[in-house]
Amino acid sequence: MLLLKTLSMLALVFVAVPALAGTLLPPGNYMSTLSPTFDETTAGKFESELSKIGEIQSIDAKPDTSTLHFTVKDNVQVDAGRIADAVKSIVAGTMVTEPIVDID
Repeated sequence: MLLLKTLSMLALVFVAVPALAGTLLPPGNYMSTLSPTFDETTAGKFESELSKIGEIQSIDAKPDTSTLHFTVKDNVQVDAGRIADAVKSIVAGTMVTEPIVDID
């Protein structure tokens, strides 16, 4: 019974969290929330890995808020799935929310 409840909950998570691949982000400032939380060392690794994506800049991983802030450069778009894949390449299983416009 516990296994059935666990599987049901996992199914809900997969339905509730949209796939990021194919979501094109136009130029602008964005923020995503990451889970689980991370430390300063991991933040540096996220920033280093994300800096390899040529379409983004001004990358700031903030452990105190578990957020990732970045800017998509002018005249380009970037697939949000590439952002999530880069984060997951550092810490497998990290949940990355769909990027939202960052007004800070």
